[in-house]
Amino acid sequence: MNLLNKKIYFRIIIVLTLILFLTTTLIFNYNYQKLLDNHNKLTANYSDLFIRYNDLLFLNENTTQELLDLDLEYKDLNEKYNLEMQEKETILEELNTLDQEYTGVLKDYNQLLIEIGIFKENIEESMNWFRNNSTIDSLKESRKIKNLLRTCTDCQEDNCYIKTACIDLINKKELYLEYELDSVLLENTDKLQTIESFLINRKGDCEDFSLFYVAQLRYLIDYIGSINKTPIIETIIESNTNKPYYITNKWYYPNGVEKEILSKNYIYPYVACGNLSDPNTNDFGGHCVVLLSDKKINNYQDLLSLNNAKLIEPQNGMYLGDLENKDGLLFLDGGNVFSIITDNDYYLHENRLFREKTDRHWYSYGYYLQKINELE
Repeated sequence: MNLLNKKIYFRIIIVLTLILFLTTTLIFNYNYQKLLDNHNKLTANYSDLFIRYNDLLFLNENTTQELLDLDLEYKDLNEKYNLEMQEKETILEELNTLDQEYTGVLKDYNQLLIEIGIFKENIEESMNWFRNNSTIDSLKESRKIKNLLRTCTDCQEDNCYIKTACIDLINKKELYLEYELDSVLLENTDKLQTIESFLINRKGDCEDFSLFYVAQLRYLIDYIGSINKTPIIETIIESNTNKPYYITNKWYYPNGVEKEILSKNYIYPYVACGNLSDPNTNDFGGHCVVLLSDKKINNYQDLLSLNNAKLIEPQNGMYLGDLENKDGLLFLDGGNVFSIITDNDYYLHENRLFREKTDRHWYSYGYYLQKINELE
């Protein structure tokens, strides 16, 4: 090989070497850059993973605490549930017991309604009894009695005076009514006679006299009102006068009494019974008289406010005095009134019914009838 050729060969070698070096360098740099990029990506991914790891670790701690809290809450709820189930079983048992008791109570209630209905009928019959015996209109001797009673009135101008002593004399001298204890007349049965029975028997006790006397007074008061005059009650009181008191042109008291005219407002007559002076025994005991009020008695509240009512003895027409109201009870000269018969009801003070109570109250058929109606 000549020198020229050697030089050319050498130069080719150098060029190839340089090309190889450059190629190798380029490939290295390319791979290095690729590796560097991958490293950077891996580093970034690692950072992201590390952050996510920390987030997950924090989340795991919170989740673990929440799980523990939920577990405790579950246990608490489970205990409450078990308790509620036990309570439910207890309630169901009680409901079954109540259902059985309700069935029994319902049966008793239905029976009670039947008994209340019977009781109500008895109450209404009793009230009708007092209503029917509050007037003399239905009596067989009604016309005769009314004609006789009219002689007991003294009408002057606009007023008509009803002489109580005259009514007593009519009963004794014309109707032949006599005092007789129930123990004798009715064979030991203490019973209030109808005014018709009283007239038939011609005998009765203070209750019978009072009931009949009140019916007579009601007739005279209504009669005087029907002729457009004012009825005024003229009673008598004991007196040391020697001047006679004329009842009518036919009868008079020669001495020892004088008239006592009551206020014209006292025109509502009722029967009053209690611990009062009895003219048959001249002593205090169970006795009935006539009560005159200045207002109509419709309910027990009227009795609570009743004051200064006038009392008349139906067996002689004497004026006994005025009642004093003390805490709902009515008193007169050491005695007291504890029962009253109106034109449609019978009242009894609770101190007579329930001695341990002190409330002011008067019980009556109407009171219990109202309670029954409310219950129904």
